[in-house]
Amino acid sequence: MKILLVLCALVSVSMGFIFGERFPGFPCKPPSSPYQSYYSPKKSKYKTGDKITFYCLTSYKLTKSVKKTCIFGEFYPTNEHAVCSKRTQNDPVCTKAGYKWTKFYDRDDPSVTGDHELRHLMRNPNVCAKPISIDARVVGTNKDYRTTKEKVEISPSLGLRCLKKNNNNKCSDYKVRFCCDAVCTKAGYKWTKFYDRDDPSVTGDHELRSLMRNPNVCAKPISIDARVVGTNKDYRTTKEKVEISPSLGLRCLKKNNNNKCSDYKVRFCCDPVCTKAGYKWTKFYDRDDPSATGDHELRYLMRNPNVCAKPISIDARVVGTNKDYRTTKEKVEISPSLGLRCLKKNNNNKCSDYKVRFCCDPVCTRAGYKWTKFYDRDDPSATGDHELRSLMRNPNVCAKPISIDARVVGTNKDYRTTKEKVEISPSLGLRCLKKNNNNKCSDYKVRFCCDPVCTKAGYKWTKFYDRDDPSATGDHELRHLMRNPNVCAKPISIDARVVGTNKDYRTTKEKVEISPSLGLRCLKKNNNNKCSDYKVRFCCDAVCTKAGYKWTKFYDRDDPSATGDHELRSLMRNPNVCAKPISIDARVVGTNKDYRTTKEKVEISPSLGLRCLKKNNNNKCSDYKVRFCCVFPNTFAYPRPTPSFPFPIKPFPSENK
Repeated sequence: MKILLVLCALVSVSMGFIFGERFPGFPCKPPSSPYQSYYSPKKSKYKTGDKITFYCLTSYKLTKSVKKTCIFGEFYPTNEHAVCSKRTQNDPVCTKAGYKWTKFYDRDDPSVTGDHELRHLMRNPNVCAKPISIDARVVGTNKDYRTTKEKVEISPSLGLRCLKKNNNNKCSDYKVRFCCDAVCTKAGYKWTKFYDRDDPSVTGDHELRSLMRNPNVCAKPISIDARVVGTNKDYRTTKEKVEISPSLGLRCLKKNNNNKCSDYKVRFCCDPVCTKAGYKWTKFYDRDDPSATGDHELRYLMRNPNVCAKPISIDARVVGTNKDYRTTKEKVEISPSLGLRCLKKNNNNKCSDYKVRFCCDPVCTRAGYKWTKFYDRDDPSATGDHELRSLMRNPNVCAKPISIDARVVGTNKDYRTTKEKVEISPSLGLRCLKKNNNNKCSDYKVRFCCDPVCTKAGYKWTKFYDRDDPSATGDHELRHLMRNPNVCAKPISIDARVVGTNKDYRTTKEKVEISPSLGLRCLKKNNNNKCSDYKVRFCCDAVCTKAGYKWTKFYDRDDPSATGDHELRSLMRNPNVCAKPISIDARVVGTNKDYRTTKEKVEISPSLGLRCLKKNNNNKCSDYKVRFCCVFPNTFAYPRPTPSFPFPIKPFPSENK
């Protein structure tokens, strides 16, 4: 009989193309579904050669599956059916809308007391807090736990516990999985926030990942969770036909749903996320190697000032492999405020070497780099708001910034909160065009992450000073010990480097004291009896630091005239203005403020002096004064002839009086 059925099945494949079309009078009618089963695929009629498969209803479990083939008006084999039996209360099912099985967990091998697959002992945070079902199997055979006939305790909230004392001193090795709401269980992955980028439109609701402007929606999500806006119910409760996948997002088309679609929101399962507006990951920090007690990657012990005070997320990896910290299965303490601590006493006297990074408000973490002040050079005009670096007159905006932070003027909120389309980059700055934003643009301000900055009006860097080599006690680059009078009394910033390599002082990871008023001090007793050789420079009010050079007095040779203010060196009659000054300092007459505070367009250089033209400044110019950094004793720019009189001549009256 079985041989005949096999022959019929083989013949049906070839005959289906002949008889199914040639003899349309022999179709198969849709079969009934006995024995608590259903079949797939469903059609109004079947031709010879078509196949169907029978399955059990949700409330029944499948013991035997059956496939049937349509042959000349009847499905064969006719006398075989799917075998379905009523599920018991303990049969594992995960059928609730929005719930899925996690992976299997085998956290414990049978020990002295037994096998303990307990949910509260599992370190993976992706095992949900309130699972609604549990499925337990035997490791190796994958058979249901009941096949062992061992006495176990099992429940979704507990997990599974097998005690040897209850089973003749033996227990099998079990693994369990839980039925959880949409899961994100891969090591190191977390859910993003929910995104609702679109309301149901003419065609439907399009929550597509490719259309989301937020850069924090990762490139390769591994899972997606979709809900209904308002009710927060799982998307499947609407029974609407939708396309959904982690790479796509969710798409509901009205043409497929009787001209209606619900409003959906989606979230993605991504590698450790830093999604709050304006926040970014720092670099990875590995401040400690596993010591006698363990590995201590603690935030408050990190010397780098760029690790923010209030990080909102942390990502920890294993040094070398770059794998998520949870893959080691070591017991660790971890939080954004703490960092990570692994104690050997809790891990069989061993700890891996970890590194951590933090999710911080816009970061400027490269060694030696700092934020400039915020610049708001433009108000929203006819075309938009243009905070462009190339248009900023302030010379202290560095040539090659490596990061940018943009905020809304007034509220100080991150620029992304406006949801306006903008162009933004460290090299460009920020540009918002009204034509791209329904004829409106917010007023923005920007700051740049630059190499050590000296941005206060009128202040400049001095040269580097290396007054001391590492001695018996250390390296002492102290400002009050420097004999050069050009190191100003009240510097406002300091930049320290390593002699020879010119690298930022923080790259040495040595403990140092540093401040603009102090300078830099490195003590060997704090650094395993060694200190690098450092050099420092200070941010001082207009400087004249070259040996033998000094400032002249201030000159105000011209008042603003019809064309402007002309403080030109070539027009100054005073012989004390040297031929080759190396620096110039310009101020506003009366206020003594730095010339840049006026924001007027001027030409200025040591050889020229200063020129302000009214035609370039809305027909006005301030009254300026200038001084020059010259060599002393001076070589006059305009030498005077020596008269040959037979009697003494009084010296020329000094213009300095």
